[in-house]
Amino acid sequence: MWCGEVKETKAATFTVFTVTYTVNLNKFFVYNPGEEIIVFGSATNSVCNNVLIDLSLIATFQGTTKIIFHGESAELRSRPSKVFLNSAVFFAPLAPGRYSIVATGIVSSIYENYYSNSSVNLPFLVISPPINATCGSNATTYPYTTTSWPSTSQTAFCSTGTLSGSTPSFPAQGATTTWTCLGQNGGSNATCSARREPAPINGSCGPANGQKLIEFPSEESQLCNRGNVKNITTTSSGWEWDCEGLYGGTTAHCSATSSRGFIEVP
Repeated sequence: MWCGEVKETKAATFTVFTVTYTVNLNKFFVYNPGEEIIVFGSATNSVCNNVLIDLSLIATFQGTTKIIFHGESAELRSRPSKVFLNSAVFFAPLAPGRYSIVATGIVSSIYENYYSNSSVNLPFLVISPPINATCGSNATTYPYTTTSWPSTSQTAFCSTGTLSGSTPSFPAQGATTTWTCLGQNGGSNATCSARREPAPINGSCGPANGQKLIEFPSEESQLCNRGNVKNITTTSSGWEWDCEGLYGGTTAHCSATSSRGFIEVP
C-alpha cells in the first residue's frame, strides 16, 4: 500500500510518495555571466508498511543532468527518517536572459514495480554587471602642432562604456573639446576632455621701449605689446624689464631712459 501521491506543494518543495524534496539555489534569482550556480537539495523520507524504496534527486540545465543524491533501499529501511543533503554545480550562461534549472525527484521500488517522479523549475536571471564608463587615450593634452586625433576608434574615446553622440571634433589651438562616455547596465557616465596647447607667443616690447620718460609707465600695455611684464628693475639711467613669452615663446628684454637724468639706485 502506498502512503501518498505525487503532489507539488510550492515552487521548491514537493512530495513524491513518502519523500519530501526541497531544492533551492545558492543565490536569489540574479547571477552574473559565468557565475557558479549551486543547486542545493534535501529529502526526508518515511517508509509505509515496510516498503523498500530508492529515491533520487537530479538537476537538469541546458541538456546536462547531474545527480544531487541517490538513496538506496537498504539504507532507507534501516533509517526510515534519514535526511539526504547534497548539491550540484552549474555555471550561468554568458548571454544575459531568463533561464531555469529543472529539479526532479524520483521514487522507485523494484519490489512493488513502482516508479514516480515530479519536477519543479528553479528560474533565475543572468544580467551583465554594471560597467562604469572611463575615458580613452584621446583624453589628453596635445601640442599645438597636432592637428587630428591619433585614433577615432570607439575605445580611443571611451576605454569602457559607449561614446555619446558623434565623433568629437579635434580641438583648435588653445581650445578644449569634451565628450561623454555612457556607462552600461546601470554603470556611471564619464565626462572626458582633450586640450590642444596654444601656439607659442613671443614676447615683444611695448611703446615705452627705447624712450626717454619722465616717469615709469604704470600701464602694462606701454611696456609689452605681447607677453607678460616681468623683472622690472631701476638703473642709474632709467628702467629695464622683460616681456616674457607665452606657451613657450621667447622673452624680449626692454629698457627706457629717464629724461630727468641720473636716477639714484638704492
